[in-house]
Amino acid sequence: MLDPASCREWADYIKGSVQKWTAAKCFRLSSRPGGSPLNRRMSNEELDRNVQGFMNIRDAVGPYFEIAVHCHWEYDFYDALRLAKGMEKLRPWWIEDPMPPNYVDTWVKLTAASPVPILTGENLYTRSDFLPFIVNQAVHIVEIDISQAGGLLEAKRIADLARTYNIPVATHNVMGPVATIASANCAAAIQDFLGHETFDFRNGNRAGEGDLIVYDREIIKDGYIQLSDKPGLGVEINKDFASRYLMDGETWWG
Repeated sequence: MLDPASCREWADYIKGSVQKWTAAKCFRLSSRPGGSPLNRRMSNEELDRNVQGFMNIRDAVGPYFEIAVHCHWEYDFYDALRLAKGMEKLRPWWIEDPMPPNYVDTWVKLTAASPVPILTGENLYTRSDFLPFIVNQAVHIVEIDISQAGGLLEAKRIADLARTYNIPVATHNVMGPVATIASANCAAAIQDFLGHETFDFRNGNRAGEGDLIVYDREIIKDGYIQLSDKPGLGVEINKDFASRYLMDGETWWG
């Protein structure tokens, strides 16, 4: 992120990919050179390095590619707010998980004071978990991990609760192709939906995982997850591919 040439190289890949990505989640730079203690505070140097790194990405991808800033629950209120203000020029899609995931009133203060959208939710699993964030307007956006949030129906109920308070929804998703498509089917039924996280199943460290399923179309095309119009999820397990990963002594269950 601190090397503009590297950011341009990444941007060229993004723009030339078959998936035609329209957004990316990028992780914050968590420590200054030499490391720093995880005390939820951020030095001025760390703040400046984060702002510079993300602005290098913005310069490389242009003004309209969406960039989410993921903080992994690292900061306290003061530094979360400093980071949010520092990212204002970036115009991020959102700042993700800037503070620890438990509900406290400082989430309300942060969201009220932030010049950019604040999001959390991947560590929340039921309507009860999401309830205080939603009713107290403690975030601008809720993020539901549909694979973990009590099933498809509970995820839809969380989204309906958020809509009652005019809060849009995004998804957290670190799963393989089956769960990704199931999650995307649920997301298609959610009003005020912003974006769905997924991996590149063609390249990188998750390359080839898409071969786990038999699907009648590309999983991702033109920046969107493609949904089948076949019954159910439209997905079948590729027996030949899955069988390679059976445990010793395990028989095929399909």
